[in-house]
Amino acid sequence: MARDIISLSDIAQLKQQAKERFSAEIHVHDSCGGQSFSTDGDNEALRVFIGEFFAARGIKIKFTVDGQSFYTV
Repeated sequence: MARDIISLSDIAQLKQQAKERFSAEIHVHDSCGGQSFSTDGDNEALRVFIGEFFAARGIKIKFTVDGQSFYTV
């Protein structure tokens, strides 16, 4: 099953809002296998924000066990 591809404009918006609201950096990892993202720390409020950001766009994401990385499902 193919994973959703997140547009560059959505990525830029997410990064800007995360920085403004949480002083957090979101790092983008883009390769042939798909996109993944990471943050600099484990922050529950930031994870909720990220989940809601993508849910509003109809995109489901999953966080890794450590809560610092996520990807689309």
